[in-house]
Amino acid sequence: MKLGILGGSFNPPHMAHLVIAEEMKHRLALDRILFVPVCQPPHKKNSGVIDPEERYKMTLLATSDNMAFQVWDGEIKAGGVSYTINTVRALKREYPGDGLFFIMGMDSLVEFRSWKEWEEIIREIEVAVYPRAGFNLGDVEEGLRGRVLFVEAPGLDISSSEIRRRVFSGLPFRYLVPSRVYDYIKAKSLYR
Repeated sequence: MKLGILGGSFNPPHMAHLVIAEEMKHRLALDRILFVPVCQPPHKKNSGVIDPEERYKMTLLATSDNMAFQVWDGEIKAGGVSYTINTVRALKREYPGDGLFFIMGMDSLVEFRSWKEWEEIIREIEVAVYPRAGFNLGDVEEGLRGRVLFVEAPGLDISSSEIRRRVFSGLPFRYLVPSRVYDYIKAKSLYR
């Protein structure tokens, strides 16, 4: 089986996450995409990241209508700061013999050398990179370019931070997130 790993804060999960997951599934011929909400992101301290359980529930809601999407709660159960290398190793133990692909955006690749044990990540798993608005191949260090797989995907300029800002400001955000996530945010008065 071939599995894609899409990690993130999912604060909240939005339509671009789903589009990217579906596109990567298709382009890489993956059987399943594992959405992995972080417990505490190492690069986003004090950035308005809400409770991990709330983000986990919203990610379940966002992915519930696609049988190829699954949410893995290993980072949340582990607690503390979430590091990709630990997740990769845990998933390799949980899915021995399966082909694993770590999916990241070009914006993350630009900062990849600041990640804990980034070289080990590349050794342990195939890294697949999708485009992000405002970033291009020239932004990536030359030494990294040949060590990852670049995959074309639609460029949707939607960000969780913009959604949070819109919710806080009372602006519409209905079609930026899946309808179940929209209903959950409204019912729980999140990001206000």
